[in-house]
Amino acid sequence: MHYIIIRTINSKCFNNKMDRTWKKYIKQLIKKYKFDKTVLLTLFEYCNNKKSLDPKYIMEVADTWIKNNIRTGEDLNNYYKLCNNIEEVKKYIYKHRGKRITQFEEEFYIKKWIIKYKLSNDEIFKAIKKLGCNNFNLDKLDDKFERAMIN
Repeated sequence: MHYIIIRTINSKCFNNKMDRTWKKYIKQLIKKYKFDKTVLLTLFEYCNNKKSLDPKYIMEVADTWIKNNIRTGEDLNNYYKLCNNIEEVKKYIYKHRGKRITQFEEEFYIKKWIIKYKLSNDEIFKAIKKLGCNNFNLDKLDDKFERAMIN
């Protein structure tokens, strides 16, 4: 299996010019992260598309994926969907609030609504519309969602 993965990465990311150091590094990644073939290939394609086939950067991305419980292609697809949902909500809030979302607000509010409360983007958008632009406040919206989860 290792041989097929290494050969595919070599072809897609290194123009068939991968040296032995990379081959050894990929084997270490396989051992350390236990990603399935799809995730490992996607990891290298993602980093290559970012023009950063740097082992440190690859490790950072791999660590992020592990922290988000990504091991299989399905896990990765779900993670990408989550990221897209978060971005859509951030854009919608910016459009209605006229102010960008901070990292804290993303972590404390948006991820909680989508991950913990399992709210769809449409449910979040409807709640924002109900609050109206003049009363729009993330704390109020969070309180509304929290009360709904308790009841």
